[in-house]
Amino acid sequence: MTDTSVGHKVGILDAAHRRLTAAAMCLVAVVAYNNLSVSAALPSIGDDFGSLRWLPWVVTVELLASAVATLAAGPVIDALGTRRVARAAMVGFGVSCLICGFAPSLAALIAGRALQGLMAGTIFAAVLVTVGLGYPAELRPRAYAANSAVWGVMGVAGPALAAIVIGFGEWPWVFHVNLPFVAFAMAAGWSIFPERQDGAPSLRIDGRGLVIVIAFTITVLVGLSEPTVRSLAPLAIGALIAVVYLRHATNSLDPILRREHLFARRYRYIHLTAVFSVLGGITSNTFLPVWMKAAQGASSAGAAFSVVWLTVGWTTGAFVSSRIAEVRRIEAAITFGAGVLMVGASIVAAGVLGDLAVGVVFAGFVIVGIGVGSVSTGSLALMQSRATPNEMGRSNSAFQFLRTLGFAFGAALGGLAMFGTAASRFGSADAVRDLLSDEAVAASADLVAAVDDGFGLSAVIGLACAVVCVVASRAVAAGRGLRHQEASAR
Repeated sequence: MTDTSVGHKVGILDAAHRRLTAAAMCLVAVVAYNNLSVSAALPSIGDDFGSLRWLPWVVTVELLASAVATLAAGPVIDALGTRRVARAAMVGFGVSCLICGFAPSLAALIAGRALQGLMAGTIFAAVLVTVGLGYPAELRPRAYAANSAVWGVMGVAGPALAAIVIGFGEWPWVFHVNLPFVAFAMAAGWSIFPERQDGAPSLRIDGRGLVIVIAFTITVLVGLSEPTVRSLAPLAIGALIAVVYLRHATNSLDPILRREHLFARRYRYIHLTAVFSVLGGITSNTFLPVWMKAAQGASSAGAAFSVVWLTVGWTTGAFVSSRIAEVRRIEAAITFGAGVLMVGASIVAAGVLGDLAVGVVFAGFVIVGIGVGSVSTGSLALMQSRATPNEMGRSNSAFQFLRTLGFAFGAALGGLAMFGTAASRFGSADAVRDLLSDEAVAASADLVAAVDDGFGLSAVIGLACAVVCVVASRAVAAGRGLRHQEASAR
């Protein structure tokens, strides 16, 4: 590290800050690994449990729970203190890893993943608050940068580690490998995270609003999990629940999501751009290992490693976006990323539908990752620049919640496309299960074609989302003066 790095500056303060840094960075690494690596295990999980119709929920339920935790954790941390919340979240996360690793059924695994998402979202919120409370003001920007660096490193290393684990062991070890890192973070940070602040408010959460938000998200995900006419009912119910929440947000004094943080002119196109960039990348990438295993005949380890390509691009895109923002406007980084995303999504779709070399598809995912990383980083920076200090927390929560929903809905759409295609042709998606085994089986050409066509459909959906992202990014660029105009008005 250089003499201006966080580690060096923190190191000259005292042992407490060194322990705090070690615990925080370890927890960020665990959360990043948990978010980015489980897709690598999906083929092995599907082979063990079957019930492939519910396989996407292994990913989506964790993202849903993490999004909910992001909304709810802030008031809890303010009221109870970071130390108590971080302790409970670390213990809960460790328990969730055991539940997932020893899950006897897919339903038990999904339940464990739900708990894992709640704990992971709470941990990440606690780490962000810890930076604000536990470091001198001059060190905070570099501490946040260190968080991003760890996330970026795990974006590449996490899926690679999961692929190695799958290659040498069984899928439960993808979850068990978290345990020593959580134990280290607990040992380093158990008594070092900031305590409850003097004058902290009493615990108050918009429980009604939180329940409505959860109900909306679950009903929409259920609607996206089944490619039949019956799915229209939960989607319609989800729309009604959304209307109910908007009325609640209008009448409540302190709603968990404020209408202005969702729909204000200075935010709405930023949200749209960020959400559709995630949809453009995640919709097909989530089930890339399943496609590699079932349609391309890759080994479990080779299929697991395929998720690395998007994360390599994502990390590169985050860096590129920050550099563009330094020499030009943030809006330029966002429009650049949206354009790159559309190019990458076009390559992926053409590669899958045109039966081109797998390397072409991988290259497309790297380009997609560059686009998503650029848009995500730029959108967060622009959103923060348009927020006033006294609304920064809630506007950040709204942005992160919507972005996480983009991950969840993207995974749901990808599963719907892939397994829905197989179900429509063979009566059940479970027919794909035999293709996920490492044992030699006589694969039906029609079944392989169904998987290939389903993945191609997910790639087309991703491309359509990338096009919407480009349109939304142009609206963001057109409103580039909002930072100054609205700040002056406020």
